[in-house]
Amino acid sequence: MHRQAELPAAGAELLERAAAAGALYLFLDYDGTLAEFSPTPDTVIPDPGVIRLVETLAGLPGVRVAVITGRRLEHILKLVPVQGVALAGTYGLEIRSPEGVISEPAHLEPVLGSLQSIKNAWLRLLAGKPGFYLEDKTWTLAIHARDAGGEDARRVIHRARALALEVGLPKELHFLGGDRFFEVSPTSTDKGAAVARIYSEFPLAGALPIYFGDDDKDEAGFAEVNQLGGISIVVRPRTRQTHAGYALGSPAAVRSWLDRLARAWRLNHPG
Repeated sequence: MHRQAELPAAGAELLERAAAAGALYLFLDYDGTLAEFSPTPDTVIPDPGVIRLVETLAGLPGVRVAVITGRRLEHILKLVPVQGVALAGTYGLEIRSPEGVISEPAHLEPVLGSLQSIKNAWLRLLAGKPGFYLEDKTWTLAIHARDAGGEDARRVIHRARALALEVGLPKELHFLGGDRFFEVSPTSTDKGAAVARIYSEFPLAGALPIYFGDDDKDEAGFAEVNQLGGISIVVRPRTRQTHAGYALGSPAAVRSWLDRLARAWRLNHPG
């Protein structure tokens, strides 16, 4: 793994390499990558500029686009209402194929009772505590503490972990952590597994895969794309361990890079 401070920027040389490929498979995270973070994880405000960009990319010859997010699928369907794009919600637990067919993890229905019990315990824990937000994504539960004080966040997340264990954590579930973030989620999927599934089930012959993501949940996606011989690009100026090979500083920089890629692609692949 690299530290992001040591990574090269995704500059003109990388852009030329991508534009010269025979075909491209673009894997894009949404929040913090294509778009800035929303006020809450349940806020759904479509960005016309992002939608136009994804439409442009998906319409290029020899290019396939997949959006892989921790948001639930019903949200990303509204945020990226673009035909011909693979959409993976809840880290790939819910997938809409490029043809519009939706698949959900029916095999995980037995854990829904445990998730409801954990949710009830966490609602009691968070009651009256400012700065915390509980996100229910049906198949996962997440506590967001971005607006809480650091010590409060650590204390509450520590207690949330203990409560989930007290309630009973089935073997099908595990914990995910992050910066003022804590989630209980199925062990059977992550963004790397989502990349592998989409890349194999909806193939594009000879495509160079490129993955854009901003946080630790995207590390599995970076690692998978690296295994496939592709390009991994981490977003936002943080110094941390990462599997990514290149860096961009912001969602605006990602959109600008992808826009330049689209223009260069048309020149190299005129039809």
